[in-house]
Order: sequence, then structure tokens, then C-alpha cells
Amino acid sequence: MAGGSYIALSRDLGGAQSNETDSSGIVAPAGMDLEELLLQLLAPMQHLSTVRDPHELFRLGAVYASDGPVSDEPHAMLVVSTAGLDKGDFRVTRKLLSIPRRRSSVEVAEDDGRVEPQRGGFIGSILRRRQPELIRDLNLGSDPIIGRELADFDSCLLLPLFSGGKMCKRVLVFRRRWSEVEFADVERALLILNLIESAIENITTAQRNADLARALDMQFEQVSRLQRRMLPRPHPDRPGIWHGATGGVEIGMHYQPCERAGGDYFNFFPLPDGRLMLIVADVAGHGADAAMIMGMLHAILSSDAPLASGPAELLTYANRRLLPLMVEGRFVTAVAAMLDPASRVVTYSSAGHPAPRLVNPAAASITPLDGALGDVLGLLDDAQYPEAQARLGPGARVVFYTDGLTDMLATGSDGRGAERLDSILVPLGPASPADLAVRLVDAAMDGAEGGKAIDDITVVTLSLR
Repeated sequence: MAGGSYIALSRDLGGAQSNETDSSGIVAPAGMDLEELLLQLLAPMQHLSTVRDPHELFRLGAVYASDGPVSDEPHAMLVVSTAGLDKGDFRVTRKLLSIPRRRSSVEVAEDDGRVEPQRGGFIGSILRRRQPELIRDLNLGSDPIIGRELADFDSCLLLPLFSGGKMCKRVLVFRRRWSEVEFADVERALLILNLIESAIENITTAQRNADLARALDMQFEQVSRLQRRMLPRPHPDRPGIWHGATGGVEIGMHYQPCERAGGDYFNFFPLPDGRLMLIVADVAGHGADAAMIMGMLHAILSSDAPLASGPAELLTYANRRLLPLMVEGRFVTAVAAMLDPASRVVTYSSAGHPAPRLVNPAAASITPLDGALGDVLGLLDDAQYPEAQARLGPGARVVFYTDGLTDMLATGSDGRGAERLDSILVPLGPASPADLAVRLVDAAMDGAEGGKAIDDITVVTLSLR
């Protein structure tokens, strides 16, 4: 490409010959049309920016890089990598063979690491060379690695490729009877092929990341399915209602994880004497690890837990069992409540959990059940859990929730999520437990950015029939 296509920013050339300059301030070589030169430069760049297939990108890069030195000659181009290999080993990760007007083939490895390493031959002999070089008078016919495909070529241009500041790849351009190469051609090929190789690495990395994301998504879906099986079953005909015997207690529920799998947990345990033990818990954080801790809590509460002994004893038992299992930085907040339909009394204990709300529709009043606040689960071996009681009047509702609800309600209300919850509960008080749970979550999600919660949201409501 001697005397070829280039552009330069105009500057004071100290009396150099002045060429025609347009309003852009760019100078074209004498006798050449600037607009045409810019088109020749920009068109391939625009085209390359749209290509997402590594095979096509390498083919186009090879075409643009070889325009001049081998454009009309039969030639081959190999990309050789030594990254992560023993000294003397290499991989041929890209390959192009072009016979003008006859045939052309391109091979690009989907994953460089899956290409079998090789050793020896002509390629092995030039791995120590680190500068562009034209190697002539080759006899490749007997080469154990490339002889069968490249026996017709007797010259090779070596060009280094860089990745992460290291020269761990080389481009080998083969042709016949190649006596010399102009610096402008070496410069062009070196720049284009390094950029193309970086682009191919980015594309293959993006594809690999997409494959990993799909695999992780499948795993999250499996975790999510397992998690849903741990939660109480919804009624098949009544959305938002627990499908289970309650002995005169109606329970509504709504669970909205912010990711595929979450760290909120709730469950109901009917006892033989007609009482009902309820627990709502929230693992700090969310995602797969929070879901795993939630699964451990479910297993603990489902295996010989002292359900009939009351909320404080249940939380003490759960804390003792969780302590040796917790990972650093994680803990669980929870509220346990025992409801006795016969006496209409609810006994509760909190492990650092947001206070449930006792809603009295007749008086349009909201009472926080905050009289029994204890330590979170999974942090202290001497944690204490007090108990308190409240009586449910006619039509009363008890609302249990995780802090994802008040965090979402706090958006746009100066951080006063609990106050906004109470203001919403007053007019919603007479609603059925199922409607109340669903409408509270809907209110929290109203206006959520992108329609996505910032934390898992659980609402459990109950009333006596």
C-alpha cells in the first residue's frame, strides 16, 4: 500500500508543500480526493463494528489487513497462541486459506483453550521471535504440522499480537516468492489484526459469559423451584390464600422475590389442640446463598422443633441450630406468633424483625406489635427472646411482613415506610386476608423502577372467622 490511503491532522509543516484542505482541517495527499479517502477508511470500520461472528470478523480483518501485500496472491493466515502453555507449545486458534478466484476457507476456534496444543515444526522454531519479520526460502512440504496445507508457500510474514500488555499470540501470513514488504503494509496489518484479535476475544468472552449466564439462570430456576416447594401451598382456587387446615383462622399470603430465588421464609404449623404457630423470617441479603439459609431454616423448623412450647422457645431453638451453620455476615430476622382461636389471643416474639400490625377496622386503628423484640437469629449464642400478647377483636387482622415491603413503600415518602404502611392499612382494614396481602404488595410495587423490587417482599395476613 505504498503511497496509499492515509489521513493526517493538519499542522504547521514549517514550509512543507501545502495540499488541498477542506473545512474539516484534514489534509489529503496531493492529487487525491479527501472524501473518497475518508469513505475508504470509514466504510470498513463501520462494517466491522456490526460483525458479531468471530469467523466473519477474522475473515474481514484478514481481507483489510492483507490489502496490498497479498490481496491478489494465494495466501494463508494463521493466528498462533502460546497463552497458558508450556514453553515451546502453541495452539493454532485461527486459520484462513485464500486462493483468489478459486476458494477460501476460515477456521476460528470457539474456545482457544479447547484447541489441542502442538509442538515443533516451523511454528515452533519462530516462537522466540518478537518483532515483525519476513522469513523467506521456506520448505514447508515436510513440516509435521502445516506441511500438508501450506506446502505451496515459501515465505512468511510474522506479526506479533498483544493481549493484556503481553505478546502471547502471533499472526503468520504465508505466500509465494515474497521478496520484501513495505513498512506501510506492515503497519496497516499490525494495527488491524491486533484490533481484530481484541474484538474476537471480546466476542468470544461475551459468548462464554452468555453461556455461563444461561447455565446460572437454569441453576437459579432449580433453586427457585425447590424454594417454592418449601413454602406453604397456595389454594388452587383462591389466589393468595393458604391451602391448608387452619381451625377457624383465615390466612392470606403474598410472596414477591426480587430475584429468581430469595431469602424470605414463612410457614404455618397447625397444632393438635387447635392453635396455630406462624413464622415469618428474612435472611439478610438475597439471592442463592440467602435461599440456601432459608432452606436450612425450613429444615430446622420441620424437624422436632418445639412448636407447641411457644414463640420464644421456638426462636431460641432455631437460633441454637442456625449458629454453627451461618456464613460470615449473614443473619436472620424472624417473628413467631402463636394464635389461639378459642381465646382470640396471639402470643408473639420477634428476632429483630419489623413489628407486625394489628388492624382494627371498626376503630380504624393500627397497633404495632412491638412489645417483644429480641436478638436476630444466627449471631449470638446467648440471644434472648421475650414474649408478648395481644387480643384480636371482631374483624381484626394481623399483618406480618418482611422489610422489603416497608423499604419499597419508603420510596418517595422520605424513608417513612412504616408510616406509609399504616396509612395504607387503615382504608384496607376490612379487606379479606388474601386481598389485603395482595393489595399491600401491589402498593409497594406501584412505581417500582423497572417494575422490580429492591428486596424480597413477603406479606402474611390472618384473621379469625
